Amino acid sequence: MKKTRIILLLVFFFIDLFVAFYLIPNYVKASTKTVDVVQFIVDVPQNTQITDSMITYAKVNKLNANNFIKDKKQVIGKFARTNIYKNSFAVASMVIDSKQSDESYMFNLKQNNFAFAVKTDIAGVTGGVLEPNDIVNVVVFLPAQKNGNDSAISPKDLQGIRVLDVRSNNAVSTSTQQQTQPGQISSSNNLPSIVILDVTPEQYVELYKYQNIGNISFAIRSRNTNVQDGYVSQDYSSIQSQAQQQSAPVQNNQ
Repeated sequence: MKKTRIILLLVFFFIDLFVAFYLIPNYVKASTKTVDVVQFIVDVPQNTQITDSMITYAKVNKLNANNFIKDKKQVIGKFARTNIYKNSFAVASMVIDSKQSDESYMFNLKQNNFAFAVKTDIAGVTGGVLEPNDIVNVVVFLPAQKNGNDSAISPKDLQGIRVLDVRSNNAVSTSTQQQTQPGQISSSNNLPSIVILDVTPEQYVELYKYQNIGNISFAIRSRNTNVQDGYVSQDYSSIQSQAQQQSAPVQNNQ
């Protein structure tokens, strides 16, 4: 029994020596050692692409640096997953490789309105400049029927419609696609070709009809809100009718 007690005392003695002369000194040494980690020097809004001017290196205690990103290359060119605030240290969960698709509009549709997608050649017709929240007039090309002529119309009830989103052939929002790097050519699947509109039931029935008998395009209104307010008082059907009358061929009476 006495021998066992002596052995235990010796074990505890060596443990104390190990803690006092190895663990504690190493812990103190580690607690004073610093490493460089990536830190944001400005506020970065959600979905913003991160550039070198937005970040720097900052020294932090090595013991607290395990989860922080230590190389700028792992951050530059990526996008902010959420709002990032100045002086925050970068961690992997803050950034993503590409923009997130913003589909919040699906929660903010007007009462009794719906989101309706229209396929069209946006790149060819509007130069690819159409963006969410643009206000557009729908233009429909109707091919000639038997013994008829081609025609184009802009129905009054399909004017002043808000664009919710613009998507590519593969249904990816163009706002989430990273810009093409110099020397690269975009795939045709990345061309904008689907427009999602904020419409009433009557409007989406009309759009569906025209989409199946003709080709739909868009005329984009000014993004200046003051100019947009002026559209309300204009009668586009009357203007269109006048334009058609002026362009009609004049018949000679013999």
